[in-house]
Amino acid sequence: MIPTASQEKFLANPKNNDRLISILMKKLSSVNMTCKKADEDADCLIVNSVLALSPTHPSVDVTLHQLELIMVVQTLKNNPDLLKVIEIFKNPDMTSVDAGNRFLVALYGYPIPTSDTPSLNNVLYKFYMKSSFNKSSNMSLLPTTEEAAHQHSLRVYHQIQHWFGNKKRPEDWGWVRTNSGLQPVKTLKTPAPDSILRKISCKCKKGCTGNCNCRKARLFCSVLYLHCWDNCNNR
Repeated sequence: MIPTASQEKFLANPKNNDRLISILMKKLSSVNMTCKKADEDADCLIVNSVLALSPTHPSVDVTLHQLELIMVVQTLKNNPDLLKVIEIFKNPDMTSVDAGNRFLVALYGYPIPTSDTPSLNNVLYKFYMKSSFNKSSNMSLLPTTEEAAHQHSLRVYHQIQHWFGNKKRPEDWGWVRTNSGLQPVKTLKTPAPDSILRKISCKCKKGCTGNCNCRKARLFCSVLYLHCWDNCNNR
């Protein structure tokens, strides 16, 4: 069978994603491989599964993303003070996740002020200005925004507390519940100020497909767009 859609577009549909997981689980189960589907936190399911196997298995191997692990370890090695900072994630009554912001700034190689909370947005701006002088730049390599990092830190805290057995409501810690299960809240802010977003407009007349400027900018078409609104499929 020749695929008619890209992998990213195919998996962006939650129903396709669920069906693919079901097919894979059925296939792996047919060769006597135990499969579990994570309805919420996959990392937590992995850890709990390892702990459940440990009494009856002398050793349990867990495969990690080595590059990510090396970067985290190196960051902590270069910034030993961060070890005390991230201890706050173990606190069951934590109300602030600024520690996550400090860690990400250090992860990108910038010094961390001892008193003030470092600005991840400033790091993002510096990376952007530096990359703008390159002939080709990959925007996906830029640091995340402070708001997106905040949501990520909330999920990290929720995950750690889950490991410690402290059940907390996921929706209060960077997750949103959908028909397909829990999905991460990426950010609560718009991609850009409204004054800029209003200037982004497409001129599609036969439906907003892959060539739509709004789709390319990962934005939904606005009711202000008179060109495409009657037959728009990007709302």
